[in-house]
Amino acid sequence: MELWVDAVGAPPLTYQWSKDGVAIPGATAFNLVLTAVTPDDAGSYSVVVTNPGGSTESLAATISVGTLPVITVQPADEDAATGATVTLAVSADGSPAPTFQWLKDGAPISGATSYVLVLADAQPSDGGVYQVLVTNNCGTVTSDAANVSVNAPPVLSCNGAVALWSPNHELVDVQSAFGVSDPDGDEVSLTIRIFSDESEIPETGDGTGKHAPDFKNELYDGRGLLLRSERRGKEDGRWYVAVITADDGNGGVTQGVCLLAACPHDQDQTSLDAALAQGAAAAASIQAAVDAGTSLPLSGMYEHGLAAPLGPIQ
Repeated sequence: MELWVDAVGAPPLTYQWSKDGVAIPGATAFNLVLTAVTPDDAGSYSVVVTNPGGSTESLAATISVGTLPVITVQPADEDAATGATVTLAVSADGSPAPTFQWLKDGAPISGATSYVLVLADAQPSDGGVYQVLVTNNCGTVTSDAANVSVNAPPVLSCNGAVALWSPNHELVDVQSAFGVSDPDGDEVSLTIRIFSDESEIPETGDGTGKHAPDFKNELYDGRGLLLRSERRGKEDGRWYVAVITADDGNGGVTQGVCLLAACPHDQDQTSLDAALAQGAAAAASIQAAVDAGTSLPLSGMYEHGLAAPLGPIQ
């Protein structure tokens, strides 16, 4: 960088450059050359020109020295559950103060021009590689990549109730009435609560006098989700509804209500249809209670078996 002055007057003319009012040693030419400029060279420069008739000082020239941005804190990788808030941040120095532009998978994110990027209610589609461009008049630098992964929760489906034709003292596998999968391939554990319109049965009916619960959690052993029907039930029949909680262990939790089984009062389609209708209405009532945070079982319903965690199932 060069500063220079054009002065006229009777010779000889001499020069003395100053920075911030302090004379610069050896700076006695009509020009001042600053090499390898650093921020320390910023300031107010002037020159005093002297001849036998006297001295005069030039106007001051202000020099500002900009610096390329330097990222002091890089954005960090984030693993989050669906619905969580993900915050990415960067810290940078530079003169003049830098601006910011966030990128996702190499493409600019509209409006993302702060040093911090907040992803509220994060969804699996928000997963990707994030970087930020930090820019000032001296140039642009790019941050390290931050990998964001948003865990997708398990997917629960109700596949239709199984018909239990009574009396049947055998445990019947009704696991086909629902399905659980995980988009991320995580290992899913289940908690299942079973509700019905009639209470537990104290005897098996086979003369052994053993206790016969209607529901057994045996997913551990690969035997499925087992129910039995010892009697036909009152009115149009009996139903079993499950409240299923699927937890992938990575913050992804899905809860749903499925009608698992219907036990018709009579062994015909009309009776089965009536039991299925009763069960569907009960499932809707239980779903509404779950959504509202109401304690279960509801009035007129009974819980069967234990609500202990099962699994893992995959």
